[in-house]
Amino acid sequence: MAGGLEVIAQDNNRCGEAPIWDAARRRLIWTDIESSLTYQFSPATGEKRVLSEGLSVAGIALNRSGELVFAGAAGLHLWREPGEYRTLVSEHEGERLFFKGKVERRIPMPVTQVSSVGFGGDDLTDLYITTAGESWTNPLAPPGYDFQAANIGGSLYRIRTEVQGKPEHLAGLIWA
Repeated sequence: MAGGLEVIAQDNNRCGEAPIWDAARRRLIWTDIESSLTYQFSPATGEKRVLSEGLSVAGIALNRSGELVFAGAAGLHLWREPGEYRTLVSEHEGERLFFKGKVERRIPMPVTQVSSVGFGGDDLTDLYITTAGESWTNPLAPPGYDFQAANIGGSLYRIRTEVQGKPEHLAGLIWA
């Protein structure tokens, strides 16, 4: 690894997810699903703030026009600013899809529950790691996962790597 692991935000996220780098605004966006909070972090200033409250978000995409696309249990939403979003789809019948990848390397973590990762920074070599601060029984957990383990997580981490991520795809949804 090119750098040491550092804590960026220690909010005791119940289930931190979906870190996404917004290159145009030079910020990282991520969500705490269980608390229905979406955050932004600006590395240049060190400022972290809540972008959205009250909407359970599991996935985030950037929209070409500047809005964000939020996906979660309540559907797919086009989000413009705090309190202003439009629901595009509220239900979908179908199968869940899972990515089947391979392990390239492991990063030792001081917590037991990593929830998601995403690349960011100007050169996309900063790996941001969200962690979950609450444990709940889940049939998708890896075999042998200890649901009673201490120090499961809740913070946002960053590690500088020699691996370069890819820029985020910009959705083309229209606010109408």
